[in-house]
Amino acid sequence: MKKLIKYTVAVFFSLGVLLPHRVLAAEITAIDFNGNVIGQVISTGMVINSEGENIGSVTADSLILDAKDEIIGGVVPQGITIGNDNKFLGKIYNDGKVRSVGGKDVGQALPNGLVLDNRGD
Repeated sequence: MKKLIKYTVAVFFSLGVLLPHRVLAAEITAIDFNGNVIGQVISTGMVINSEGENIGSVTADSLILDAKDEIIGGVVPQGITIGNDNKFLGKIYNDGKVRSVGGKDVGQALPNGLVLDNRGD
């Protein structure tokens, strides 16, 4: 019986060390097709605006549909951006802004993956 208790304590201790105490979800931002932030995507796939209201849901292809099933935007693409000249532009942040290595805003990402510069071109 003492061996069983000893092994049980060891297993629980090991699980406590291996399993995280807090799980953090990635923040997913929803934007309209002009690059304006319209809300945040929560774990259920709903999109919640800054007032906490449900304004739509995310489809499997990262589009945002409102209650009438009309497309109102998409999810902010993630990753780095490359210009037409094949040079590194910057990184896309959760707010949809593209920032250079030095932290300067260089553009805005759209849901389709295109990036507009600060002039909107």
